[in-house]
Amino acid sequence: MKTIHVLLVLILLFQLSVQGQNFSLKESVDYAITNNSDIKMSTYDQLIAKTKINQQIGTILPQINASGSLTDNFQSASSLSSKYIMSAGAQLDQKIYDPTFSAGLKAANFGKTQAALNLEQTKEQIVYSVCRTYYQTLIIKKQYDVLNTILSFTSETLKAIELKYTNGSAKKLDIDKIKVTYNNTHSQVKQAELNYEQSLNNLKCQMGIPVDSVIVLTDTLNDNPSEDYIPASDTNYLENRTDYKLLKVSLNLQETNKSNFQTGYLPSLSFNANYGYQSSQNEFTLIDDNWDANSSVGLSLSVPIFDGLQRHEKVAQSNYEISKAKENIKSAEQTIKVDISNYTLQHRIAVDNITNEKANLSLAEEVLKNTQLAYQQGTESSYELIQAESSMYEAQNNYFTTLLNFYYACIDLEQSKGNLMNFVNTLK
Repeated sequence: MKTIHVLLVLILLFQLSVQGQNFSLKESVDYAITNNSDIKMSTYDQLIAKTKINQQIGTILPQINASGSLTDNFQSASSLSSKYIMSAGAQLDQKIYDPTFSAGLKAANFGKTQAALNLEQTKEQIVYSVCRTYYQTLIIKKQYDVLNTILSFTSETLKAIELKYTNGSAKKLDIDKIKVTYNNTHSQVKQAELNYEQSLNNLKCQMGIPVDSVIVLTDTLNDNPSEDYIPASDTNYLENRTDYKLLKVSLNLQETNKSNFQTGYLPSLSFNANYGYQSSQNEFTLIDDNWDANSSVGLSLSVPIFDGLQRHEKVAQSNYEISKAKENIKSAEQTIKVDISNYTLQHRIAVDNITNEKANLSLAEEVLKNTQLAYQQGTESSYELIQAESSMYEAQNNYFTTLLNFYYACIDLEQSKGNLMNFVNTLK
């Protein structure tokens, strides 16, 4: 009975592996955020940045070290009275005033913020890629299905023409024309199948799924996608952009570095204490009643006087870096505004193109339907039928290409506004 139960479980698992795991676009994005390798590495970078804050805090805490030594004067001067000299002790150092500590801690905190933003940017890049590839895969599948339908129809037409040719009511040239169309369509089907598999593999890679896994995309393409998508109305686009926020953090880091170099001109003060024992012996033994204790406390003051103008040059370099960072921010502000303007225009054109291509597709389908009817009635030749088929396929292909460009335009527009993650989270 137990063996039967195990077999049933294995059969169920096999069926699930064959059927594949279903993924909507939202589920694909969520899976990628958890499993993509680039995101995982950025997460580790964020954890590393947090440890650097603790490292900086550790520099202001007491530093305690123990030490010990053993000296064997096996060939000593006659003035030395002891062959073995042993010592053991501990030392405590405590910074009382270190002008570089605050700047260092501030830099570490900015580093933590930078790592968090880098993680967010990596997530956005992966989400962007997953969204584009997901829609691309859906479109390729649609094209593949249409080509398969046309191939099936062409095959039936070819059989009908061959039958007519056998009965003497069709020419060999008619058969050859349809065979050429059939072979071309067959090649297009194979290419579409290859494109679909490659696009699906790219999606798996972006999601962090093994390439040999079977997945099924469950989202469907809307015939009126522009009715379901309303661009974000938030006007605070600059502060929404992660790359813009990173530039600001970079400026903060440069200003902190300058402050750190400037504090290098200030003195530092620290406290130190030592306590230890020393023993001198002519016969080596760890048990000795003649261990002499020694201890000391003191203050250490370090006053920078002249360093060959190194700090001066570092401060000057920081000023240039700060000016460069500010210029980067200004340039980014202009670039972001241009991006939003261009992608808004791209989205508007994509909406218009969908309307036009959809009308063309409806017209091509109507022409094909009428041509098929006329062909069955004998008033149209096989050549006109093939031409109508080709026109319909071209209209289908143009429509799907326009549909893909629309989805790309939506994704690009949301990303340019720094709203891509919110956009994805609204998907059902």
